[in-house]
Amino acid sequence: MEPKNLEIKVGLFLLIGLAILGGLIIYFGRYGEKFRPSYQITVEFPNAYGLIKGAPVQFAGAPVGRVVSTPRQIREGRAVEVDLKINADAKIRKDALFQIVDVGMLGDKAIAITPKGTTAPFLRNGDKVRGSRASTLSDVTSQIAPLISSATQLLEGAGTIVNRINQNVLTDETAADLRATIKELRMVLTRTDQLIADAQYGKGPLAKLLNDPEISENLSAFVFNLRKKGILFYSDVAAKQEAKGTPVQHPVIKAKLEKSK
Repeated sequence: MEPKNLEIKVGLFLLIGLAILGGLIIYFGRYGEKFRPSYQITVEFPNAYGLIKGAPVQFAGAPVGRVVSTPRQIREGRAVEVDLKINADAKIRKDALFQIVDVGMLGDKAIAITPKGTTAPFLRNGDKVRGSRASTLSDVTSQIAPLISSATQLLEGAGTIVNRINQNVLTDETAADLRATIKELRMVLTRTDQLIADAQYGKGPLAKLLNDPEISENLSAFVFNLRKKGILFYSDVAAKQEAKGTPVQHPVIKAKLEKSK
């Protein structure tokens, strides 16, 4: 008789353990939510794309319920509404912010409730509130997509232009002309450097031009007349005096003499 009693005790122990384990799974799992006291509210959204029945509802980051209906159209298709089952111990005020947000990297949706004030009345069974949709990664991607498309078109257009330039402009003949022009430009720069170097030591035509007193005097007279008369009313005073047969006096020297008096 003792072995049978032992077997019965072991069986009862296993049965009680399985019952307790099943009860814990039901209580803490999704099935346990059906037996918890709760109240139901309805939330209106302008767009509930991606939100499905059974999605979690969080209040300040804590789970407080689930979505118990699929989105349905209202107001002639201008909005949608969903039903939420909220735990009875979750006290949510009517001015709280309801938003559809992303959960995880796979783009699953949830409803996040953010408390705002402390004076609004608490929600009750059957109340209706309005919510919004937070900017998600998919929304940002949809906004960036046209920019990426435009940038791609610009790059393709630039590539086409470069190809046309290579084919029509940068031909073998044009490249040869360009090389010849660069070679001549280098020769001109070399000659210019040589002229400037010779002028520094008083050699060459440039040094003679700079050191010639007559040229220097005429240049000073030109600058003097240009400053005095301007470009529109410029006149060569020395040339007029020579035409009249009067002695020519350098305008710069004349101005210095008048200033000394």
